[in-house]
Amino acid sequence: MSYHGLLSNSLETKIGVPQGSVLGPVLFAIYINDIDYLELRGKNVLYADDICLVYTCSNVDALISDMQSDLIVVNQYISAKKFLINVGKSKHIIFSSIQRHITTNQVISLNGQPIERVQTYRYLGLNIDCHLNWQSHVELIVQKINPIVRILYRLRDDVTVKTCMLIYYSLIESHFNYMANIWGTCAQNVINKLEVLQNRALKIYGNCQHSPPPLNYMKLPTFYPSNC
Repeated sequence: MSYHGLLSNSLETKIGVPQGSVLGPVLFAIYINDIDYLELRGKNVLYADDICLVYTCSNVDALISDMQSDLIVVNQYISAKKFLINVGKSKHIIFSSIQRHITTNQVISLNGQPIERVQTYRYLGLNIDCHLNWQSHVELIVQKINPIVRILYRLRDDVTVKTCMLIYYSLIESHFNYMANIWGTCAQNVINKLEVLQNRALKIYGNCQHSPPPLNYMKLPTFYPSNC
């Protein structure tokens, strides 16, 4: 690396990629690019260093057998690359309808350590629950937005309308829009929790005491993530 005519010391990397470098993410993607050529029973979904395997099966025992088999294959591949799978952070989740409660005595493990089965898992900022009703994700959004609305209420007399809207779009609306095309299909009673928060924020924006101003007057889209 060169900076103002000064050269840093060179360091040979024989395996892996340097962390914190500009080229690090690109080199890492190239380094593990051939993971798609593995013969797996599930579908591999890769984002940076997060590996997710997705399966479709009507028999839970066969499902777990496929997961265990693929886990061994992936672990062999990762080990050959001189990497390690973080078993503590690795989880598995089984999706089903809310009317069907799936139980099994089979355990998925790696190197003698069990892979925990969870009912909810946060993946790339999206809270995914085993019934795909998205209640846990909506609750997560509520937890993030509630403090922002309270802060906005305290600042309502000290900031301009433009600043208020900047806060709304950057810290509130952004949570509404993130992956809304996925979780926005949830039931209306779940969506109502977010609509209540939006109305509270709009009351502050319009300096209203009882009802929020018309959305078209405030130049804001109607909050219907289920239609995104």
